[in-house]
Amino acid sequence: MENKDFVISTSARLDRNVKGFPFPNMLTDKRASIIESNVFEAVNAGGEFDLYPISKTDESDVYALKEKGLITQALLSSANSSAIIKRDESASIMINERDHVVITAFKSGLDAEGAYAAADALDDEISAKVAYAYSDKLGYLTSSPADVGTGLKVSVTLFLPGLALTNSVDKCAAALSRVGVSLKAVADGDSNGFKYILSSVRTLGVSEKEICDKVSRAVESVKGYEEKARASLREGDEAGLKDKILRCYGIATNCYKATEKEVYTFFAYIKLGAYYGFLSVKDDVNKAENKLLNYALGKDKAFSGSTDRDIYRAEKLKEFLKTK
Repeated sequence: MENKDFVISTSARLDRNVKGFPFPNMLTDKRASIIESNVFEAVNAGGEFDLYPISKTDESDVYALKEKGLITQALLSSANSSAIIKRDESASIMINERDHVVITAFKSGLDAEGAYAAADALDDEISAKVAYAYSDKLGYLTSSPADVGTGLKVSVTLFLPGLALTNSVDKCAAALSRVGVSLKAVADGDSNGFKYILSSVRTLGVSEKEICDKVSRAVESVKGYEEKARASLREGDEAGLKDKILRCYGIATNCYKATEKEVYTFFAYIKLGAYYGFLSVKDDVNKAENKLLNYALGKDKAFSGSTDRDIYRAEKLKEFLKTK
């Protein structure tokens, strides 16, 4: 099994706080705006970033950013918060989330070192203008003790239908927890398309390279588990598996309306069908899925209600599948 068959993307997150400033939950409007303006000035010399003050940005734009994973619910729940987003959406900087400055860089596929290098480059630009809260003994000081040290969290989003359908995710997660790595389902409601996030846990007393290496090794370990699970599914009932996949494809290509949750399910089984060779699909299935989510569709046109949106979603879904 190749990495592209089960790895979706990698992110590296760095949590930082500004020296001499209280944590975000105690920060005044004026001091929050100082952090925002200093960080934006530091990274936007080339004009590649856009600034979104959360309280002043249209709600649909804010939730579109959240839908894409560029900002978190914690940012939306924090006062005086803002987001600085790179226009190609390869990086985001959240201002006054849990910490003053949260830098996240994104890479497609498995690329822990590349994601960290991109986040670290932004960190260097910001630290040239902003003094961070740092301890020679502990490292970077964060609002959560769990993040003290490097302040680095590397995460990889995985597609694990084999483990999910054989009820083996918990066993795999337990094995990973013993080496300091977590594996949790993506929180996208009742159906998440068999997506899971593998993340580093420890930040204190370990180097950034050690964190990246541990995550990469863990992904390779999960690859072995997933490969065996997919083989087991096929060996157990190939006819039933193929029937489930082709029925799902048939509904997806003929439905009149489709909800967001249904799209997750359709694409999950379609990707699994492509892996087994039951179906032929485009390489950009993950991108197509993201374009069919609620707020992404809202960028295309205005809808009179959820039913109108679901009808339009089905039309776009069929366009993609029938031109593969």
